[in-house]
Amino acid sequence: MESDKASDKPLSLLDLAILFVRYRAVFFFVVFTTMLSSIAWYFVTPPSYQFTSVIALAERSPGEPVANPESVLAMVSSRWLTQAEKAFFKREGRKVPFETQVVSVEGGELLKLVSEASLEQLDMVTSIHQVLADEISANQNKVLERSRDRLQQVIEETEALWESLRKQNNAGPALTAVTEQLVALKRELGNLTEARVVSVAAQSSEPTSFGLPIKIAFSAVLGIGLGVFLVYVVAFCVEVRREWLKLNGQNGSGRLG
Repeated sequence: MESDKASDKPLSLLDLAILFVRYRAVFFFVVFTTMLSSIAWYFVTPPSYQFTSVIALAERSPGEPVANPESVLAMVSSRWLTQAEKAFFKREGRKVPFETQVVSVEGGELLKLVSEASLEQLDMVTSIHQVLADEISANQNKVLERSRDRLQQVIEETEALWESLRKQNNAGPALTAVTEQLVALKRELGNLTEARVVSVAAQSSEPTSFGLPIKIAFSAVLGIGLGVFLVYVVAFCVEVRREWLKLNGQNGSGRLG
């Protein structure tokens, strides 16, 4: 009866410390295994870098894109990127082993393609980025060409009106207004800027993956937490097994008696 009461007594901090010391081998095994696994993983896994491609979008004038940057961003993310990944899967028989993000920067004037991959995957990154950059540039320049055609048509009509007014008497004010309009239209035509690919898969100077010291520190913290947890799990399992054996022993002696 006294032993039952003793077993029902809650564990004190001293009891927990004694259990930890008793099963400290489990703790050290978990910590060192976690740290060694992290070090091995560091040397087996190649470092990853950030690869960035930059596309300057077509503009009507400086700072004024010919198309809504948000629409272009949505088109690239939902359509062209998906098509490029499907083409890669069809060609290589596997999924693209990295993700590509599409980001609009500097007020929508530039579009960035960002991928994180290893140096061994550089050719794949370059291939995907080049396909997307060419698709974006071609689409942007089509939109720009339509704007250029409309402007040229308006300029031709305005020039015809200017010639007509020039031959008339007392058309000074109207001729001045049309002249100013014609100058503004030609300036607008000259401001049209085609889309261009600034860079393709430019590599970051530093790896994006964690260095060895950081991985060791992280694995040490993880190993300590996991080690403490497993110490008490093992202690609990041992205690349950001991009670089970004790119970079976009592039942066996009772049957023999």
